[in-house]
Amino acid sequence: LILAVGVNWKMSEGSSSGSLFELNVTVVSAKLNSSGILFKPDPYVELSVDGGVPVKTEYSKSTCNPKWDEQFPVLVTPYSKLHFRVFNHNSLMKDALLGEGCLELYQVLEKADGKLDKVPQPLELTCGSKPGRSYSYLLTILDGMNVDMSWYPPKEGIATALSRREAPKSSSSGSIHQQHNGSVSGHLSGSSADLGSRQWGTPAGARVRVRKSHNSSEPLVEWSASPRR
Repeated sequence: LILAVGVNWKMSEGSSSGSLFELNVTVVSAKLNSSGILFKPDPYVELSVDGGVPVKTEYSKSTCNPKWDEQFPVLVTPYSKLHFRVFNHNSLMKDALLGEGCLELYQVLEKADGKLDKVPQPLELTCGSKPGRSYSYLLTILDGMNVDMSWYPPKEGIATALSRREAPKSSSSGSIHQQHNGSVSGHLSGSSADLGSRQWGTPAGARVRVRKSHNSSEPLVEWSASPRR
């Protein structure tokens, strides 16, 4: 079952722009900032593509570190925007927004040379009109998409973002290690404009670890984020 999550596209923009691809989006887990929260939330994630009808995970009970591991096959274009919103489930009142973030699929494809094969994608969440950083993060995995990027040139706005990413980098450090047991671990650190955020799509200072599961072919992704204040 493939969910066409309200993909808005126009054939008048060109056949390449209107091409649809299947993308498997796995909502893995989140780390929510617990400061100012009196009671632990019952969080769930809402995913929409290009402003279309959303799909939702089940809600986790009483936790700021929820784990879902729910996969959604969706239809996208290389220029699609994936909008993630984390809500607190409430059976008596309107569900409260805990944080949200938007993923520009084109930028992710550019970094991966058009091939998304179980790519961990941490996303820092913002919380409405509250100033400053939320220190809340959502982890997703993008899989199953293979695109010849030569057919899809950057559009206005995307090209600007990519040129900023290719500007001279500030000081940063990063490493990826292959262990004897086959696991792969990586650590990136630096400012919000450095290698961590621009080359790997991870929040600055985030640690991402991908290891093989003994019980499943799917990777287990462990990560933590400790932004500098």
